[in-house]
Amino acid sequence: MLLRHIVRVFSFNLNSINLSSNEVLSDSELLDLIKTRILLKYDSLEILTNEYENSSKEAGEYKVTLKALNKDQEMNFEVVVNVEDAIEVNTPNESNSNALMLWSIYGGSSLLLSIVVVSIILARRGKKSI
Repeated sequence: MLLRHIVRVFSFNLNSINLSSNEVLSDSELLDLIKTRILLKYDSLEILTNEYENSSKEAGEYKVTLKALNKDQEMNFEVVVNVEDAIEVNTPNESNSNALMLWSIYGGSSLLLSIVVVSIILARRGKKSI
């Protein structure tokens, strides 16, 4: 009598992971992120193929396949990592900041000077009418 050990194999597609090209994950960080998406119990998890690994800074879709083992079950997972171009954020440079500060000082000084001049004129008119 010959006994065979039967391993059940299941395959799952996980939701895609969206990253920007300036957000590069190492293998262990990617694996940790994928672990949060797997809600099944498993004893071990390993990455079989990782297209993302060598192209993490380039925009595109990269397939990552994994294998999880749990006693007599093998589970295969596939996830697509979608890398999008990083959006550049323009931060004000120092010269723009200085120019804004100078214009604020000029504007504030002009307003203060105008208020003083109008106050003096009104004060003189008030004295003449008495």
